[in-house]
Amino acid sequence: MKKLFFLFSFVSLIKAQDAYQYNVDLVNLENKRVKVELIPPTFNSDTITYCFPAVVPGTYEKYDFGRFIQDLKVVPKKNANVFLKKIDENCYKIYPSKDIDKIVYYVTDTWHTSIKEKIVFEPAGTSILPDSVFVINNFGFYGYFRNYDNKPIYINYTKPKGFYPATAITTFTLSETKDVLQYKNYHELADFPVIYSIPDTTTLNIHNTKVLISCYSPNKKLTSQYISSLLQNLLYALTNFFEGQLPVNKYAFLFYFTDKGTLSGASGALEHNQSSLYVLPEIDSIYISQTIRDVAAHEFLHILTPLTIHSEEIEYFDFNYPKMSKHLWLYEGTTEYHAHYLQEKEGLISPDEFLNVILEKIHNADGFNDTMSFTKMSENVLLPYYHQNYNNVYEKGALIGMCLDILLLKESKGTYSLRKLLLDLSKKYGASKPFKDDALFDEIEQMTYPSIGLFLRRYVEGTKPLPLSEIFSYVGLKFIKEKEIEEITFGGIDVSVNENEQIYITSLDNIDEFGKQFKFKEGDIIYSFNNRLFTLESAEEILSEFSTTAKVGDPVVFEVIRKDKKGNNQTVKLKGKVKKVKRVIKNTIDIDENMSEEQKFLLKKWLTNE
Repeated sequence: MKKLFFLFSFVSLIKAQDAYQYNVDLVNLENKRVKVELIPPTFNSDTITYCFPAVVPGTYEKYDFGRFIQDLKVVPKKNANVFLKKIDENCYKIYPSKDIDKIVYYVTDTWHTSIKEKIVFEPAGTSILPDSVFVINNFGFYGYFRNYDNKPIYINYTKPKGFYPATAITTFTLSETKDVLQYKNYHELADFPVIYSIPDTTTLNIHNTKVLISCYSPNKKLTSQYISSLLQNLLYALTNFFEGQLPVNKYAFLFYFTDKGTLSGASGALEHNQSSLYVLPEIDSIYISQTIRDVAAHEFLHILTPLTIHSEEIEYFDFNYPKMSKHLWLYEGTTEYHAHYLQEKEGLISPDEFLNVILEKIHNADGFNDTMSFTKMSENVLLPYYHQNYNNVYEKGALIGMCLDILLLKESKGTYSLRKLLLDLSKKYGASKPFKDDALFDEIEQMTYPSIGLFLRRYVEGTKPLPLSEIFSYVGLKFIKEKEIEEITFGGIDVSVNENEQIYITSLDNIDEFGKQFKFKEGDIIYSFNNRLFTLESAEEILSEFSTTAKVGDPVVFEVIRKDKKGNNQTVKLKGKVKKVKRVIKNTIDIDENMSEEQKFLLKKWLTNE
């Protein structure tokens, strides 16, 4: 009784405080739609505009969340009339504001929608699975009144028994079937996603930071306890990155694992100031553990950029008519670089593993327009022509970070790095003190060296390809764009894994001379290789052993499962002999055996923790 009384008293207090009061029913759904009622704050203008966001921070894409709102209506006060006019995909004009009693509408989710245009990346979207789980990115559920987005917001949830709101917000009141979550304003609301479900949570204490790890895994293949074991060492590595103390007092990792493909065809995460929301495939933990660490490191590091170091465009973000910053190389590129680099520096991955990540990014960057100005792409990222190059922020953007890191180490004789530059920028500016977009390169040059300013203007603002060979040479590495080699291969076949976790051939487009002798067919399931069962567990060991011990002329036997003309499975033996294949490989990194003492010193500074 005390809790219920307190809740009702709390609601009365809300009305007196001139705030948004949302009432949300997660129990009584209508065709998987969530009903939302809004009792609005008071207004000092006769006509007001109520909007759902078109764009939200961290997404760099126009999603128009108003598309997922249905049957919105305004309920007038007794004996009054209120006029409602929809003015675009997301916004409604309402007048007179003094006669609004409440606004009522229904939310449909973005994950399972029939709307196929502008598909919302799942970590930025919403999911409604009655009695199971609700993924609530608040900007997909709740709107705001333009020019009134700084008023307090209270959300009163009616929830299924046993459900818990996993979130980083600490201003809430919970009971068995009703919760109240409180936010300072709409910007804070948008920054704190919630996953409502039967809880699976673990809490870690990393020095003075409380870290919540929440996990939803429909088939229980992953747990919060397992994820916490993966992230604990990473969090200590991040502590060292931030010079001994994590930059927040509380942080929440909200993990949603799905056993189905996503509508966007992608998986990943979205960062927030004190949390991050992940949508990843529900596969056996051994195959996703490094992915979890990589993505978690990236999202947590966003606390530094852009959540602390950012321009005025982000500080004064307009959810419906945003102006985009020029500096995605900083916000996403340096973050992605450090997500992998800090793991190498702290011994969580080896130098070879780190360099393989760099090589993969070089290869992936080749698929984008390498002569497009990065700052111009960033500033215009919402436009289709530029947006098609957005994903290069994780590839070339990370390489920009690497180049700056090595160049800074060279200029400073090993005493100053990109990490230190970012920490210095965070001290100079900070979460509520933005920089001016056009002044950043000058600021960085004044803090560092003329060569850094020249690099930024020539290769980030300009259109010249990154000077990778030159940069790698500073640390005694030789980068070669293309070279011909002769090697033993596995045939050049493209494979994937089916629902039974069997490895099968998806394409023969890249098959080489060794592979052609076996007369593979697309769809063949590779059952065995040289009399050894070929499975997800054994494949890596078999391939490694074959590549290191096979000799030209050795017999090779594949057993494949292939459908006959009647559609029945049959086992077919395919025989051949080992032969070397000539091919051109792109983007290789070798150690310069004749490196100078300076190169040895800088390589050690870059790739060790000494």
